[in-house]
Amino acid sequence: ELPTLGKLSNLDSFALHAKVAELLERGLAQKRGAQRAVLPQALALRLADDALVGLPPELMTTAVLDEAPDRLQKSFLRRLGDLGQNAVARGLAEALIRPGGRLVPANLTDREPWDRFAFLAPLAPDQALEVLDAAVAGADVHDEHFRYMVSDRLGKLLIALAFDDSRFVRATLAIAKLLAHSPSPARISAHHKDFLCLFQ
Repeated sequence: ELPTLGKLSNLDSFALHAKVAELLERGLAQKRGAQRAVLPQALALRLADDALVGLPPELMTTAVLDEAPDRLQKSFLRRLGDLGQNAVARGLAEALIRPGGRLVPANLTDREPWDRFAFLAPLAPDQALEVLDAAVAGADVHDEHFRYMVSDRLGKLLIALAFDDSRFVRATLAIAKLLAHSPSPARISAHHKDFLCLFQ
């Protein structure tokens, strides 16, 4: 992971190691096995917010999504999703999860791509809703994998998006379609409870 972080920070491995050591010495980072984490979370987000402003979006896409190990990719996308006030983060998310975007799952029944998509959905809710609406409309309701696993992830995302007035109607209609195809009474009950919360 160090080569990726070095490329993003424009530091060689020795300089990057020295910077990390300084954070540890000041008590602003913790060791987690072979990994290091900046803490508290508020500080980590502030540093990430400042760093994004000075980084070309294409560099982040190339260095992280093309070249970085899988663990670093997931961590990057998860943290990016926390930066809703950052215009660079929102622009990157919009490009990645719009219809046809790089992080739009090609296979509706594959769990991991939906996890990555979910990290960025709060940053680009209109694009996310367009993709989710199409996914629900085009899903094979007889596919057990979709019905039991992916539908839960889509349902949670749609519930979150439906709390915005401008997306309420589209999101609730998509949720209703998921409810109609729920595979068991227990699953219907869980979705139904969340669905009813939208009208309270």
